[in-house]
Amino acid sequence: MPHSRLVLLALVLGLGAGVVVAAVPNPALLALVSVIEPVGTLWINALRMVVVPLVVSLLVVGVASIADLRAVGRIGGRSLATWVLLLLVSGVIGLTLVPFLFSGLSIDAATTAALRESAASMSESTVQGLEQMPGYAQWLVELVPINPIRAAADGSMLPLVIFALVFGLALTRVKPADRASVTSFFRAIGDAMLVVVRWVLAVAPIGVFALSLGVASRMGLAAAGAIGYYIGVTALSMLVLVGMLFAITVVVGGVSPAALARAVLPAQVVGFTSRSSLASLPAQVEGATATLGLPSQISGFVLPLAVSSFKPHGPVNWTGLAIFTALLYGVPIGPPELLTVAVAAILLSFAVPGIPSAGMLLIAPVFTQIGLPVEALGLLIAVDAIPDMFKTLANATGQFMSGVLVARFAGDVAAAVPVTPVPPPAVGEASESVS
Repeated sequence: MPHSRLVLLALVLGLGAGVVVAAVPNPALLALVSVIEPVGTLWINALRMVVVPLVVSLLVVGVASIADLRAVGRIGGRSLATWVLLLLVSGVIGLTLVPFLFSGLSIDAATTAALRESAASMSESTVQGLEQMPGYAQWLVELVPINPIRAAADGSMLPLVIFALVFGLALTRVKPADRASVTSFFRAIGDAMLVVVRWVLAVAPIGVFALSLGVASRMGLAAAGAIGYYIGVTALSMLVLVGMLFAITVVVGGVSPAALARAVLPAQVVGFTSRSSLASLPAQVEGATATLGLPSQISGFVLPLAVSSFKPHGPVNWTGLAIFTALLYGVPIGPPELLTVAVAAILLSFAVPGIPSAGMLLIAPVFTQIGLPVEALGLLIAVDAIPDMFKTLANATGQFMSGVLVARFAGDVAAAVPVTPVPPPAVGEASESVS
């Protein structure tokens, strides 16, 4: 059986087994889940451990290898333009489809009272989370890391990306012989990390099964009523966004649908099960270079930047949060308020920290501006496990597609870059079986 089908089968089996465990909470089954679940965490940690060296090495080599420094600006400009356009697509979906999907939700008084009580009990933790969120000035200052090593240890990817870009640009100003020795060092690191990625992806079915089993065993089928409706709408709207991003890339990027699906599937599975688009970066780079054959300088430059900065789910998700909260509390909102939320989501999406549910904390000031109760976010954060899986799926898909689209219109840039081909994986490795 092809590796990609094994991964999907593991996902389905894990979710199914988890639902059974939640429905029949047998102590022996729960103990078995507690033994299996850490295997999934171990698998994700194995992916995470290569992210920092892979990102830094790809960016340093990609930037330092560009003979024409103006090419860096052109790639960056095209990347930003692509992200903004895809965010606008997300905003259109949020302003049109999401209100329609929520039009069928009717919340009775008893349910409203119960949910309000739950939200109120969680408001304290929400406020604490808001106090820990950096303000705009702090976020801007911290983009330039005082200590890049500390940034790498803390997982602060955007400051680390900026350091890698500056370092790569500085290498273009040193002697060619010295530059070649440094880039060879980082190129070897990147190649080694890609080998590790292939090893980790080879055991993806085991890791995916363990992760999905743990999630489903905790959630089960308990998400019902209004909360279940919210989860369903969020999941469906994210799937529509994924489909739209895929269609745009096929049409505009001129890519075969089958090849594109094979290339992006590993990253989608990793993102969906781990709730971390950062963890999906190695699979994104592998799919872009080995499966689609994108120039390594494009995938190594655009994809790390996209994972650090580009969150296409934001406009769809934020409008859904606003509409559901308004229905929950009986607060009337109209197109002007929803447009405010969508625009804020586009502008602030580049500042969302890379932690689970961070977007919900960042939206709190927008809620206050349009008259929605912030305490509702406490409840939504508590049930965000499943929606966050679909949001991460949309993010990983959009980030990958943005790399494909930038590469499609970067022929002049790629021509200025000496491309280092990525060797195909050996027979039996994960990337061959999914390509």
